[in-house]
Amino acid sequence: MIAAINGYAMGGGLECALACDVRIAEEQAQMALPEAAVGLLPCGCGTQTLPWLVGEGWAKRMILTNERVDAATALRIGLVEEVVPRGKALDTALAMAERACAVSRAQRLTASSLCTWRARACSVRQRWRWSASALSTCSTAKTSAKASMPSCRSARRSGAMRRSASCK
Repeated sequence: MIAAINGYAMGGGLECALACDVRIAEEQAQMALPEAAVGLLPCGCGTQTLPWLVGEGWAKRMILTNERVDAATALRIGLVEEVVPRGKALDTALAMAERACAVSRAQRLTASSLCTWRARACSVRQRWRWSASALSTCSTAKTSAKASMPSCRSARRSGAMRRSASCK
């Protein structure tokens, strides 16, 4: 999934974006996990995913001090993958989703799961075995996955791309 952040992504909004594979922010966007200011902890994926993306120091800084991060800082620390001009986040996310449609569904799912933070919990040997297994699965499933995957055009008509570009 691709998150298009065009304003304030605070608390649950940021945690929703953290659950996505890619985050694109507009230049005016601001992100924070302000739960600690009211005696709570981020309960979604803030305390788990944020440290993998930005490092332990920045994660603690954002969570413990209620620090807001602007789009430029978010890009620098790895919280977002791209910063775009005002009003361009959704278009950029949809264009990226369109490019992703060119890759077979099996390969997309496998690549996404191999890149995810869960893979980091495995040993190098386990990740290597997982990658080898996934590659063989992708090469055998490529033709069947392509046949069952809707085209980008039909997905756009049905609204599936708009839904996939935002976190629910």
